[in-house]
Amino acid sequence: MRLRYALISLFLVLTAVPLTVFWIWPHSQVLESELDDARDDHMLLARNLSAALQRYHLDVLTAFNLVTTNLIKGRQIEQPQDLLLNLSFRHICVAEEITGKVIEEVSPTALPCPAKVPESRLSRFAKMARENQVTFSEVLEGPDHDPVIYLVRRIGPLLAIGALHTDYFIRLGKAISFGGRGHAAIIDHQGNVLAHPHDDWVRTRHSLTSLPPVARMVNGETGVQTFYSPALESDMIAAFTVVPHVGWGVMIPRPIAELREKANEAEISAITVLLFGVLIALACAWIVSILFARPLELVSQAADNIALGDELKLIPEIESHLVPIEFRRAQSSYNAMIQRLHDNMTRINKLAYEDRVTGLPNRARFRERVTERLRELQYEGRAALILFIDLDGFKAVNDRYGHDLGDELLRCFSIRLQALFSQLGPAPNSKEGEGARQIQVARSCLLARLGGDEFAVFVAGAERDGDAETIAKALLRIMREPFSLGRHVTTIGVSVGLARAPNDGDNYETLIRRADMAMYEAKRSGKNSFRFYDRSIEVTLNQSEQRRRELPHALLLNQFELHYQPRFDVSSRQVRCMEALIRWNHPKEGQLMPDQFLPAIESTDAIVSVDHWVLRKALAQLALWSRDYPDLTVSVNMSARQLTDTALADDVIELIRDAHVDPAKVELEVTEHAVLDNESTAREVIRRLHQFGLKIAIDDFGQGYSNFARFAELPVDVIKIDRSLISKLTVDQRIPKIVRTLITMADGLDCTAVAEGIETLEEMTVLSKIGCTEFQGYLFSKPLDARDAGAWLARVSTTIEAIKHNRVALLHPM
Repeated sequence: MRLRYALISLFLVLTAVPLTVFWIWPHSQVLESELDDARDDHMLLARNLSAALQRYHLDVLTAFNLVTTNLIKGRQIEQPQDLLLNLSFRHICVAEEITGKVIEEVSPTALPCPAKVPESRLSRFAKMARENQVTFSEVLEGPDHDPVIYLVRRIGPLLAIGALHTDYFIRLGKAISFGGRGHAAIIDHQGNVLAHPHDDWVRTRHSLTSLPPVARMVNGETGVQTFYSPALESDMIAAFTVVPHVGWGVMIPRPIAELREKANEAEISAITVLLFGVLIALACAWIVSILFARPLELVSQAADNIALGDELKLIPEIESHLVPIEFRRAQSSYNAMIQRLHDNMTRINKLAYEDRVTGLPNRARFRERVTERLRELQYEGRAALILFIDLDGFKAVNDRYGHDLGDELLRCFSIRLQALFSQLGPAPNSKEGEGARQIQVARSCLLARLGGDEFAVFVAGAERDGDAETIAKALLRIMREPFSLGRHVTTIGVSVGLARAPNDGDNYETLIRRADMAMYEAKRSGKNSFRFYDRSIEVTLNQSEQRRRELPHALLLNQFELHYQPRFDVSSRQVRCMEALIRWNHPKEGQLMPDQFLPAIESTDAIVSVDHWVLRKALAQLALWSRDYPDLTVSVNMSARQLTDTALADDVIELIRDAHVDPAKVELEVTEHAVLDNESTAREVIRRLHQFGLKIAIDDFGQGYSNFARFAELPVDVIKIDRSLISKLTVDQRIPKIVRTLITMADGLDCTAVAEGIETLEEMTVLSKIGCTEFQGYLFSKPLDARDAGAWLARVSTTIEAIKHNRVALLHPM
């Protein structure tokens, strides 16, 4: 037999036998496999749907309890309207249990509560009601003959009653549809339909208790069962489960006939694979038979190509024992040599030019390629742009989740970065005014990781200022989506500095240094933003460096002093607190405000010395004031640096002990940015100080993330609403609602809400109407030095005492 025919026969046998076995086995197993898969998939869908309903149940309970509690306490409620509407509430009312008279109500729709609960419904609700416990009814006919679920809670002699549309259940049920007739059915705890593809069943609250899975669900069981459906006239398989605590049931049925159809399709696919495999075997056998005749020629040709300087390439190895062993050894040795050479060259290039974590070019490679491109662009007379990118909050991710997930974040960011810049460039065949892209840049952008959390991008061809700004905004936009890091999800921002060639420099060193300066300015200005380089930035940085050099001498020469600004409680007409604010009496520039020197040192160890000086001075002043004003509190600002080291908390505690003051009379203010940027360490520092007895205040609240969910986990006593919101109270109708919500939530967290930056009587009046009682701002007093602050306290205390004896009316706290 000729070798070629032997190879073809062998390939056919080796291919046909396993493929035939592969076809015979699924023929008997595929239907059972489909049923097993259906059981698993349907149960997964049922559990996911049950989890969604459980979350909905908890949201409804929370909203119902919050609204009814506020209704009974007589508090005005405006902000929950959208929340109740999203949760499908028809209305919530509070009625007398005996008479059924509705005394309070809130309705997010145009369907308010009746003036009196019908007697038949009142009797039913009274039986359902439990003291301070919410009970859900089965689905009932509503006033407009639509299906409604009622929530009832007894609070003393009153009944809190809520009415839920079934819209949420219907939407949730319709979201699940698969196959030809696979669907989801949701029932109440008595087996009545809440959601089903048959709309008339939903309208009539059709009972499904005759179906075996539903009967088991009503009894609280979970499982998978086959049964006959009279409605579909088909055998069905269904997974079912129960929503905990409320008894709603979820069933995911599907006709078994559809699974049989899939099994038949799999059988046809198996036969197709068998025939296709035989054809491939024939083709492979033919190719191998041809290639076997030329092995030595391949080796010789590959060696000649290497000698001529071509790329290192492996030759295909033939494993057949029909090939002489000497050739096989020579071929293997040749390929092993080529592979070692290739691996060594690749490793050398990676070590020298590639970042290990992200796979991007490193600093050295970026410098080399940018320098080369700048020379080309200078010759062509074209512009270029360098972006210096720093991740905001990356250290906090490393500290909280570990360096492995930190590296994963860097990889994810580099992927987004590459995806963004691979899309830049003019759209092909586009014209002005027809949706054409206006960013005229080269598609061959250069990206690199410079080290740590710093990245750089070089863009050739960004000729116009608008192009550079569009690129920067697109970079900020891709950071809005959170990053998924294993089981964790986190969101970070970026600070971006931009420098343009040739305007800002014509070489790599100058451009990257100035882009770095611009990035630092973006980070200093609030992070998650971008800045272009200009001369003023370099001047500012030089000034900051000068401040850092002068500060140690300023401490030694006692050039700092504290001013105090009062915080006034209009409800009790008392001065609650005096906030200590630092001033620098500069020998050349006069008195400097905190924002003129603190940003320059906030990331250095010098800020710790300043913080300790401020705390010592404020504690000494508190000790003096406590003799005449025993209830007065002093508030001291705490820098972000203090929240990054738990040992610094011990220093604060020691300073307070040395001052012999009551820790409860000391309030430490931290900004929300400082807490969220160093969350893991800040949480421990704050808890430690609070356990010692200090009060904790969140300053500038509303300026940044304003994440109540994360602050709820911290022992916070005071939340200071930022001036950026207060200043818009009288010009933006939405702001009072937002501030009212902040005050209500602060009250729910047992925190005191303080409005800072009050400058007009109109602002104070608006805030008083929406429930704020503590204020701070120029309306009451500007920051005063210690002597003037003491005089102010004496004058205000005398005025307040006169008010208590009805001798004068306080029109202004001053």
